[in-house]
Amino acid sequence: MNLKHLWLHENKLEAAIPYELGALENVEEVNLKGNLLTGTIPGTLGFLSLARKIKLCKNLQVGCIPASLAQLDDLESLELHKNKLCGEAPKEFKDAPKLTEKSITVDKEIIVGDEVARLFE
Repeated sequence: MNLKHLWLHENKLEAAIPYELGALENVEEVNLKGNLLTGTIPGTLGFLSLARKIKLCKNLQVGCIPASLAQLDDLESLELHKNKLCGEAPKEFKDAPKLTEKSITVDKEIIVGDEVARLFE
């Protein structure tokens, strides 16, 4: 499949993000923000090797942020705020070549202290 942009934002989708989404090898942008998506963020999204932007904010996602997302060399923007995520930001993000402190959005009260900011010090 030659899909480059998966834009399904604000469609009132109610389900877990399917792990099969990680098989879309040509996708450059995933925008699922503003839905009612539940469950954990699938670690298989780390297989989206061409992904530049992943927007999963404003959903009902739970659990931890998968460290596999830090393996995406082209990832420039990761929006995860306004979910129900817990735990610390994966330490692997400090080695992600194009991610910066300002390009990762998370809920400050869920991520312990300034964990994301400290990764880039």
